[in-house]
Amino acid sequence: TDVVMPGMSGVALAAEVSRTNPATRVLMMSGYGESVLTQQGIVLAGVNHIEKPFSPAALLDRLRSLPPPHYTEN
Repeated sequence: TDVVMPGMSGVALAAEVSRTNPATRVLMMSGYGESVLTQQGIVLAGVNHIEKPFSPAALLDRLRSLPPPHYTEN
C-alpha cells in the first residue's frame, strides 16, 4: 500500500489488514523520503517499506526479503 492516500493512511490500512488477517504481509511504498514522512508525523520504524521510484527487480528483491507471515490458529 502507499503510505499517503486520501481518506485513510497506508499505515492505518496496514494496521487494519494486520489486525484482521495477521498472515498477510504488507509492504509500504512512498515517493516521499523517510525524513519528509517523519516531519508529517508518519513513522515507518519497524514497517516494511520501499521508496518510489523502484525497478521491478528492486520490488521483487524487497518482496522476497519480507519476513514470513505470522499464522494464528483459530
